Amino acid sequence: MKTTSLALSLCFAVSAVGAELLHPKFGFPIYTNVPPGPQMSGQWVAAGNPALSPGEEQSSFRLPPGFQARLFASEPDVANPVAMNWDERGRLWVLELYDYPLGAAPGEKGRDRVKILEDT
Repeated sequence: MKTTSLALSLCFAVSAVGAELLHPKFGFPIYTNVPPGPQMSGQWVAAGNPALSPGEEQSSFRLPPGFQARLFASEPDVANPVAMNWDERGRLWVLELYDYPLGAAPGEKGRDRVKILEDT
């Protein structure tokens, strides 16, 4: 539990740098990278190859004997996921954020949602 608290507080401390604007409706800070800081390099640079299909990715898994990985959800079933967790019934709860960080346009309904996926 201490590790989680420490990680969250470090995350907030790092994120606080560069806050320039407040969201006009909700008042939370909007973070920008202006002027751009150092770009990702070395082992953190984004992969230059195209993403594998869900089936190709699944076939690359290395599992212990007696285990199997079954695909029951992929894009477009899930889009813009930022957090996910399993419940005691084996369902996957996914938080999808479409409107972050600015929120929905004035007069429009927000599109962010929690999606519950179940392998039936």
